Amino acid sequence: MSENNAVLAALAKQDGLNSLELAQQLGIAHDKLYAIILSLQALNLITFENKTEQKNEATAEGKFYAQNGTPEFKFAKFVSENPGKNAKELTAEFTAALEKIYPAPLPVKAQSMAAPCFGKAKQAGYIKVDGGNVVPADISKDKVQELLADFEAGKQINNKDVTDLTKRGLIAKVNVNYFILHKGDKFVDSMDKVKKAVAELTEDMVKSGEWQNVDFAPLNFEAQGTKIPCGHEHPLLKVRAEFRNIFFQMGFEEMDTSKWVENSFWNFDSLFQGQQHPCRDMHDTFFLSNPEFAQPIPDHDYFLRVKDMHVNGGNGSIGLRYDFSEQIPLTNIMRTHTTAVSSRTLKMLADEFKATGELRPRKFFSIDRVYRNETLDATHLAEFHQVEGFIIDKNLSLGDLMRNIREFFSRIGLNDISFKPAYNPYTEPSMEIFAYHPGLGREIEIGNSGMFRPEMLESMGIPKEYTVIAWGFGLERPTMIEYKIDEIRKLEGPNVSLDLIENVPMCRLTF
Repeated sequence: MSENNAVLAALAKQDGLNSLELAQQLGIAHDKLYAIILSLQALNLITFENKTEQKNEATAEGKFYAQNGTPEFKFAKFVSENPGKNAKELTAEFTAALEKIYPAPLPVKAQSMAAPCFGKAKQAGYIKVDGGNVVPADISKDKVQELLADFEAGKQINNKDVTDLTKRGLIAKVNVNYFILHKGDKFVDSMDKVKKAVAELTEDMVKSGEWQNVDFAPLNFEAQGTKIPCGHEHPLLKVRAEFRNIFFQMGFEEMDTSKWVENSFWNFDSLFQGQQHPCRDMHDTFFLSNPEFAQPIPDHDYFLRVKDMHVNGGNGSIGLRYDFSEQIPLTNIMRTHTTAVSSRTLKMLADEFKATGELRPRKFFSIDRVYRNETLDATHLAEFHQVEGFIIDKNLSLGDLMRNIREFFSRIGLNDISFKPAYNPYTEPSMEIFAYHPGLGREIEIGNSGMFRPEMLESMGIPKEYTVIAWGFGLERPTMIEYKIDEIRKLEGPNVSLDLIENVPMCRLTF
């Protein structure tokens, strides 16, 4: 009889079978019986309840002593074979001999086994002390070994013995999982009587009416479909797309960010950032060696106006007062911020105003890569992304800037926004943006903001009654927060896990 049939036959005789007892009755391992139970359950032949109970079970050390004898009894035998010695001598020699007395491996260290043997053997009446020497007494049987052997054989032993063996660590309480078996909806007493389940309904079954007498295999609506091999969008791109949508919803236009290589004029000088500013040094900026210099700025008059503003000032400003080099602005660099893109866009608007006499309110944004000569660590890379937006209109104030920033960040779930004064070379006033992050339970810096300086706008040709408010922040930090990534090197670079890229969910920014 097959094992499946044996289970069905046993259940036909008695409902509510204990799986532990059934496994013993059938002479099979309980794990194997569990596999049989699951296969019969899948056919609705049986059902089962999960049960757990505590029982005493011999530990590995207890099983070892049940089979090989206890150390205290072995010590008593050793005493009888080595007469005329005291306890200290016998214990030392017994420790050294343990690995020969017992089969390997020992359940515990030899020293731990031997140390209590003298006391236990004396307490059990196996040995006694006579004139300073240890001599054997009653060594007819190993009492503890017999108890353990009876316990392993399933015989009943009294509670005191169980308590003593538990204290020695030879018996321990364990949780035993088992099942109570019941007849299922389609129970039969033999697998020969089981109707084979049909996987699909066919046209012939419908025409002949056979479908009425057929058992159909149940459908697994939780089954996963075959994974299609395809490309997957990087987490940064998912968050970038979400930010783009927010800007578009707020009426912003996207700027052209294709110039990763920029000249120093648009990256620094046009922004009223002096040529001695430390961020223009080699340790902060990547300079190109080939080509080292860009072509001269096409609008030479604008170039000269920028130079004059740096040297002499204007519009109430005293300028930066230094010797302006006309060669330094032409050095090629990897752009250090997307504000260079904003500068080009504002100059384009000024040129349109010069040509048409019209300058309407506009909103622009950009999201793209920037490069800094940073020391690489868990939170800094030499290449990262900057998100930037600006608004140009007449008589904009700091209040307008705060309102637009609050509206932008409220759309990603950050409503508790605060501002702190800051310094930027090309904005005045300037503010750092902070938000309370409910997940982190504290305020975090999320960006920078300010109003573009009049020295910058006047050189371009922007009318004095127009002001420009702007703000920006990194793309990596919100992405790491959204997807709980603790190190930027896990987000970008050679250490990025392909599993992360493949399995990261879609982005819905609700911090």
